[in-house]
Amino acid sequence: MSTNSSKQVQFEHAWKYFEIHANQRMQMFNYFVVISSGVTAGLASTLQINSKYSTLGILLGLLLILINFIFWKLDQRTSYFIKHAEKSLSNLEVSFPTEVNQLFTQEINQFQTNQTNSWTYSKSFKLMFITMSIIGVFGIIISFIRLLELNC
Repeated sequence: MSTNSSKQVQFEHAWKYFEIHANQRMQMFNYFVVISSGVTAGLASTLQINSKYSTLGILLGLLLILINFIFWKLDQRTSYFIKHAEKSLSNLEVSFPTEVNQLFTQEINQFQTNQTNSWTYSKSFKLMFITMSIIGVFGIIISFIRLLELNC
């Protein structure tokens, strides 16, 4: 097998690895949005109706926090795999004839120099996870207060 052929196989392998995990990350986030939106809608419903559903509101708030934690950990995992693939692709790009074609290498270098100003998928997803967790905590607190009022 020639060196160019070997490099091509390595690049295709790394690209497929990157593509699988990048797609998985986006699909997972889509599932997160749908599931957490449904739980949030249920939580909001328990807060709008009779106080006798306060226990359900507490459970839905806890479920929302649990869902956020699980998806956050899964996102960390897939983010690691994507970064791993990016490094591999960047190393393989060194053999490209011009720097213009070294997309992953340039992106990694550019990102590292402008990291404080960059808004990444990880930051965006983390903001969403935190926001939904805060909604879950407030849902628990409000439901608990309503439950105490019901029992008094």
